[in-house]
Amino acid sequence: MGTVSSILRMKYKIIEESLSVMEEIVNKSIDDVVIDAKLGYALKGALLFFIQGLLDIANYVVVSRDMTPTSYRDIFGMLLNAKMIGGEFLGLLNEIVVMRNKLLFAYDTVDVKSAYEFVLRNLAAMRELYHKLVRLGGEVGA
Repeated sequence: MGTVSSILRMKYKIIEESLSVMEEIVNKSIDDVVIDAKLGYALKGALLFFIQGLLDIANYVVVSRDMTPTSYRDIFGMLLNAKMIGGEFLGLLNEIVVMRNKLLFAYDTVDVKSAYEFVLRNLAAMRELYHKLVRLGGEVGA
């Protein structure tokens, strides 16, 4: 097991790689991505790695401030309530939790087109949210 800072750096790397993969894929046409099963799996996998990494960093930020979340949705709620992240992220955060559960537990189908449209619509905000959490994680880890 590594130090907290090495674990955070690993999470940052995973998220950055996931963002890069998602950006590369959504720069292709939606038809090309839907037709190519490997691209579809790559998109859904990168999205899941991004979301899980984001949740791990957010959890670290919350727990290191002596807050006790009971769910992933709770983690984001605590960040919002403590005004560590702005309310403009509320909708995205809710969608992220739902998307994670769909991808991870397969209780509802996430087709490639839905994942593509989600990433295309939210990529800039996802990147902004990630950078906000990096700053918060840095403050805690300092």
